[in-house]
Amino acid sequence: VENNVFFTFTGPAGSGCVDYEFIMTPDANQSIQATMFPPNSNTCGCTGLDGANSIEDGGGVNNDGSPISFTVTICEGDTWTLMVDGYAGDDDGGFNLTVICPCTPPTINASSATDPICPGGSSVLTASGGSTYTWTPTQSLSSSSGTSVTASPTTTTTYTVTGDDGSGCIGTATVTVNVSSLPVPDAGPDVTLCLGQSVTIGADPVWNVEGDDYSWSNGAGSGTLDFSGGGQDNGTATVSPSSNTTYTLTVTNAAGCSAQDQVNVDVITAEDATFSLTDFCEGASNSASGIATSGGTFSLNPNPGGGVSINSSTGEISGGVAGATYTVEYTTNGPCPGTSTQTVSVISSPTPDAGPDLTICIGSSVTIGADPVWNVAGDDYSWDNGAGSGTLDLSGGGQDHGTANVSPASTTTYTLTVTNSTGCSGTDQVLVTVATTSTGTESYTGCSGDGYSVVVNGITYDEGNPNGIETLSNSNGCDSTVTIDLTFNTSVTGTETYTGCSGDGYRVVVNGET
Repeated sequence: VENNVFFTFTGPAGSGCVDYEFIMTPDANQSIQATMFPPNSNTCGCTGLDGANSIEDGGGVNNDGSPISFTVTICEGDTWTLMVDGYAGDDDGGFNLTVICPCTPPTINASSATDPICPGGSSVLTASGGSTYTWTPTQSLSSSSGTSVTASPTTTTTYTVTGDDGSGCIGTATVTVNVSSLPVPDAGPDVTLCLGQSVTIGADPVWNVEGDDYSWSNGAGSGTLDFSGGGQDNGTATVSPSSNTTYTLTVTNAAGCSAQDQVNVDVITAEDATFSLTDFCEGASNSASGIATSGGTFSLNPNPGGGVSINSSTGEISGGVAGATYTVEYTTNGPCPGTSTQTVSVISSPTPDAGPDLTICIGSSVTIGADPVWNVAGDDYSWDNGAGSGTLDLSGGGQDHGTANVSPASTTTYTLTVTNSTGCSGTDQVLVTVATTSTGTESYTGCSGDGYSVVVNGITYDEGNPNGIETLSNSNGCDSTVTIDLTFNTSVTGTETYTGCSGDGYRVVVNGET
């Protein structure tokens, strides 16, 4: 046996940790010594044996062939070094080395049903090749023993299973359960919009791992994230809800792990823009009423031009043409403005005819108003000053054309008003002038032979024809009566007095003077 003979022993894979017995039997007359060094020990003879943690039999051996033996626990993958040398120097003899393994380790297999798993998920671990099994580490396992156990690690973990074949021989295997990270989708900030509008939801992109799948609730869309392809898809969605809606974004990675984020889309109903604007009569005006939301703006849409305009605050139309219909639009001015429209018509007003102005004599009567005063049967008419009223009847048995018979005591203006079925009215006036009649006396007292004469109505009255009655006609049809009474005395002073109608043509010639 030469000085410092080395042997190495490595625990076989899957054997776990096994107690091996090493027996060294020297030849006759041979003395040996042996030392067993654990892994990573210094076994260099030139520097001396590193005996720390070593197993050593340092004594000599008698020449009776007695063996040296010791037992060492060697785990799979660990390498131990056996050093043998002659006791007290080299020796020409030899020795037999026997290594006793108590058993043949079983080959243990381990598998994970799900890999990777998602955070919060689990996987069933299954072992085979042995009879009974123990598992480590136990913190995230449903059990520390058994053919199958459930692993629920929070981070990627490697588990070791030790299998016993039933005869005390054991083997080991490892299995790693990888824990995938979750996506972190971003559905974007909450949004407020007006009813009828649309908005794009979701950050751009909604998640930064290309190839992961996304889907939105409420039918907003789904797809696979594509940041570089021809048809890029960053996961955003365009929505136009009719009411407040929460959209849930789900992103699923290649490992099947999903995460969600939500965005609220609040929908504001447009402001109530209803109003009321009724038809109005020609020449009148009509402002809007019943405005649900004040402060908005009125406009004509379309704008008819031609001098027709509208007050943007009140909706009052100016310059409207009779018989025309206009569309009035009202728009509120809030964050979600509403708009409504309404048509309004300008109703034609009647154009009654009160007839021409008339002159009558006092005490006479006259019919006023054209015949008929207006050409629409069923319209109502009325005369002021109590001249009468009624409903125009142009074809019935008791026709009523709206005329009136009046006998004013003095000059009077009569106003005729005609109102149609829509309530629109028109007016016209007629002036009835009342002329008065008078009775006059032409009296004269003078001197006989003074040559006085008076011509009345073409008749000459003088001393030879001193008395008579004449009727004078006026241009207005009213007659005046003149009584002529001439008296001729001798040397008298007389006074010519006459009372008559202005314009009746009466004249008197006295002493050649008219």
